[in-house]
Amino acid sequence: MFIVLATVHVGGRLYVNVPTTRPDGDGHAYIRAGWVGYVAFVVLVFAASRPIRNAHYATFKIAHFILILLALTGMFVHRIQRVPWLIAGLALWALDRIGRTLRVVVHHIWRPPKSTSGQSLAFVEALSDDTGASAPS
Repeated sequence: MFIVLATVHVGGRLYVNVPTTRPDGDGHAYIRAGWVGYVAFVVLVFAASRPIRNAHYATFKIAHFILILLALTGMFVHRIQRVPWLIAGLALWALDRIGRTLRVVVHHIWRPPKSTSGQSLAFVEALSDDTGASAPS
């Protein structure tokens, strides 16, 4: 939904001939930052598609991190008055990451599940190359 609304915003501004300045006088940085944020988000959407993500997951994770940083930086510069909302979103993301990390630490390091014999319940199994590509019929 965000990409759809951002595309409407960009299309509308292109249609009405986007202003070259903003109140603080630096219109070029304002417009460039908007384009950086928009393009980064669009690339993220396509890079997150299942075929690309499944084929190149490690690259996807690195690209995802870099593109999010570019997109958020572009948004910070483009709409400086919205920084409190962006910081709130980043804070929620950080809390989610901290919560997930704590859950892993608590359930897998401090108190790993054990069987009645005291052995770990976890095991490692090699899966075939096509795992996750399609569900069995």
